[in-house]
Amino acid sequence: MLLVIDSANIESIQELNECFPVDGVTTNPTIITKEKKPLLPLLKEIQSIIGKERMLFGEPLHLNQRF
Repeated sequence: MLLVIDSANIESIQELNECFPVDGVTTNPTIITKEKKPLLPLLKEIQSIIGKERMLFGEPLHLNQRF
């Protein structure tokens, strides 16, 4: 079983990463939008918290998004 955080909130990720043996973080556009931060810097910050050896899944776009 994997323990994966479903969030993009830096404070929550830091706290959970310190308290539990997490395997990674997953996030999506709805979660990312709530943080009001640019996508790539946010993902880089998350990666710096969990480390490069853990998984980071990011869904950058909704399939029904209009361009």
